[in-house]
Amino acid sequence: MSVITQPSLQALPARDLRTASRWFAAVLMSVGPLAVAVLRFAMPYNTTDSVPTTVAKIATHPSSEGLVLWLSLIATLTLVPGALAAIKLSSRGAPILSATAALLIVPAYLSLYAVGLVDYIGMSVSAHTVDAAAVARIAEYVNQLPTTTIPTNIFVVGHVFGSIVLAVALWRSRRVQLVGCLVLGVSQPIHFAAAVTGNHVLDLVGWTMTAVGMAFAALAVIALPDDEWSLPPTTPVTRTTR
Repeated sequence: MSVITQPSLQALPARDLRTASRWFAAVLMSVGPLAVAVLRFAMPYNTTDSVPTTVAKIATHPSSEGLVLWLSLIATLTLVPGALAAIKLSSRGAPILSATAALLIVPAYLSLYAVGLVDYIGMSVSAHTVDAAAVARIAEYVNQLPTTTIPTNIFVVGHVFGSIVLAVALWRSRRVQLVGCLVLGVSQPIHFAAAVTGNHVLDLVGWTMTAVGMAFAALAVIALPDDEWSLPPTTPVTRTTR
């Protein structure tokens, strides 16, 4: 007589990924600002240029503009998670400041796409045989849309003031050295001055300082014990055995 055995469930310990998540977050924290730093330096036009001039310069320098678009993609994918990691680092020691920084900087980084619309539109001049003047008129129209102007203003205000508040939160939480907080805090006002004057070198310095300030925060994340970064996993994983 054969015996029919019923499958049973065997509990397996849940994987603890806190160390890996800390290192992953730490790496992302400086990648986004560095991408923007190089992007702002490599732009073939000045932020003070008119839209027709911007489109003409993009068409004249397609290689530089191609680099700008790829770096923009990297920044789009990394700025928000990097900022959230820094906010998480400071949240226990400075919860109100950290929440304020999140309300400013996260919507700002999510609105980054609106600032770069002229880059994608202008690139069509060099990628295809089209009328540069017509493309410039389209770009001007797109830049005047509320769905462009509103997120652009959110980005400008949010990422400048958000970085300052985040720097103060990191200092008040005693997680990051004062020098790192100072570098982060002054970096975006420097970038703003560079954007207003069209100074690419100063823009490179400003965003590089943001990356350096975030690197100080990244080192603090790496040094943080797992139990202070996140709660340990508690739900066991089960598998069927016979």
